[in-house]
Amino acid sequence: MSHALGSAVILLINRATLPILVLALLIDGLSVVGGYYFWTLTISKIGQWLKPNHVTYKDLLIPIGYAYSPQSLNFLTVIPLLGRPIELVLSVWSLLAVIVAVLDTPRCFSTGILSS
Repeated sequence: MSHALGSAVILLINRATLPILVLALLIDGLSVVGGYYFWTLTISKIGQWLKPNHVTYKDLLIPIGYAYSPQSLNFLTVIPLLGRPIELVLSVWSLLAVIVAVLDTPRCFSTGILSS
C-alpha cells in the first residue's frame, strides 16, 4: 500500500480533488492486492502443470506474501530522478524473493515450519 501512499503524495501536490484522490487510491490499492492474488494463482498453476505434487494455492499465499514485502518501500518512488531505478530494484528484489519462497515452501511444510 506504500505505492498508494506515494501516488497520494503526487496527487496532493497536483491539487487533485477529493473524489479523484479517493478513486485513485482505491484503484491503486485494488491493483496491488489483485496483482498479489493473480501472481500467486499463476505460480500455483504453473507449478501444478510442471510438477503435479507441487504445493497448493493456499500453501503459497503466505510465502509469496512475505516475498512481496520489499514493495513496502515503494513510496520511495516519488523521489525525482530516482523513482524508476528504485521501482526496478524493488521489483527484482520481490521477484528473487518469490523464487526463493516457491522453492522453499515444500521444505517448510515437510519440516513443520508452516502448517496448513
